[in-house]
Amino acid sequence: MAAWLSACGGAEPSPFFDDARFLRFGVDPKVEAAAVESQLRRAGFEVRERLEGPHHVALGLVESASARSAIRVVTSRGTVLSLDSDAQMAAPRDYALITTQQLDHVPRLPVDQVFVRVSGERAAVSCIAVFAVSSQGSLARVVVDAGAVISDGCASEITDIHEDGAIELVVQAVFSIFALDDPPMLRVPLSWQGNGYRLVMGVGPMLALLSEQRAQVTQELSAARHALDVERAFRCAVELAAVSRFEGASVGDQLKVFDQALRGLVLTGRQASLLEQARQLIRQDWSEAAPDAPNQQTPDTPAIPAPEDSPSASEPAPNPQADAPPREGPEPAPTEPTPP
Repeated sequence: MAAWLSACGGAEPSPFFDDARFLRFGVDPKVEAAAVESQLRRAGFEVRERLEGPHHVALGLVESASARSAIRVVTSRGTVLSLDSDAQMAAPRDYALITTQQLDHVPRLPVDQVFVRVSGERAAVSCIAVFAVSSQGSLARVVVDAGAVISDGCASEITDIHEDGAIELVVQAVFSIFALDDPPMLRVPLSWQGNGYRLVMGVGPMLALLSEQRAQVTQELSAARHALDVERAFRCAVELAAVSRFEGASVGDQLKVFDQALRGLVLTGRQASLLEQARQLIRQDWSEAAPDAPNQQTPDTPAIPAPEDSPSASEPAPNPQADAPPREGPEPAPTEPTPP
């Protein structure tokens, strides 16, 4: 009983018996995180990152002997997220905490969030997974709607485009359908809306990033046309058409942008085939690049197990499935399929 009161009681005694103001249920995240850290150190792990949020402590660890990585997120409910890399898996993964302090200023997060970078052998880029922690200590996967941008993409960058404290996640959309050594590519931001990071057309961060890329691609197109480098010009033409698409242009206007970029260039048979393939893609509203419905998990993105509350290292944490208080913050995203 004394141990239970130590874990779940108030930080200071009350002069009155049963004074609810001095009661606290659950564990102290900082104390519990120290116990988890001590336990993992004995198992051969070293702490790589330790981040504290309003309602959580997150630990990023690496095993000295094998360089295996691990993530632990601790709240008043105990350890609510455990991620461990496994070199024996068909698609090995590596996990690392991301700190938003890497930006030039402190971001304004809408809810208490944990950012995890996931790397895997089969992934072209490392991908970002986001989790939200409620004031009651529960954890939920945050929607990162990269599938609204391109079906085989994922969020791979955290930024603050307007430097106003609001976080954007950036999806690097690579149009690999054309099977080029240097395929067309566009960076598209996801902004916080509702309960996750979503594609929001016409807002400042989206327009600012697209405008910056249009200027760069237009300059490169001019150099490519001057050098009669048709494949380089083709890549620029696709990128400019994609920019106009995310700016809200009609299919007809996207085709005009694409055709204007290549006008006057002499094409080989293969290049003419690529041109028609691109025009068909635009006519179909980029259906090969953007699925009909948002996709939370892409084929190349390493899957992350659904978080489950687990017992604490010192005392059992409350069962979140039984008589749990109402969940605050974002709802969990749909379960993700396992990558091939």
